[in-house]
Amino acid sequence: MEVCDDKYIMVIASNSQATYLYNELMKKGINVEFISTPAKISSGCSKSIIFNSKDTKEIVLEVKNIKIKIDGIYNMVKNDKDYNYIKI
Repeated sequence: MEVCDDKYIMVIASNSQATYLYNELMKKGINVEFISTPAKISSGCSKSIIFNSKDTKEIVLEVKNIKIKIDGIYNMVKNDKDYNYIKI
């Protein structure tokens, strides 16, 4: 098992807020990926953003500034064929 220290997943409470946050981060030039939340984290159909750990402070500040409700931030842990997630 290998912890991916440089990648995090932020789970956002609403799909529209996730889309808005993604667009705002892209405008700022922050490298993010927009995905459906992995089933290992949430059984619903929420959206998440994958980002590099170096951008954590800037992303958290943006979340606070635009008042986005998040359901958690997780570190990605690589197994043989897939990932597990550790809430931070």
